[in-house]
Amino acid sequence: MQGTTAELVAAAQAYRRLLQTARAVLDAWGDTPMAAMLLAEPMAEADAALAAAGLAGNEAEFFAMAGLAGEGEEAGTAGIGAGP
Repeated sequence: MQGTTAELVAAAQAYRRLLQTARAVLDAWGDTPMAAMLLAEPMAEADAALAAAGLAGNEAEFFAMAGLAGEGEEAGTAGIGAGP
């Protein structure tokens, strides 16, 4: 079951912040332990927002709603790394 419009918007905003943070952190720190530490909080925020919107475990539905369906599916990361 999907959440309210406000919860869906919050999930989309958290996901966007996660993508922006991931790009910045990986550009600055690359594949280092520090990068993982810096991404822990935005990943937790996105997970919590997806759960509140009723989309935890159903990220494919979230990506479809966000217009990102099909991107990155071969790697199991639909939408990850999609352009701005």
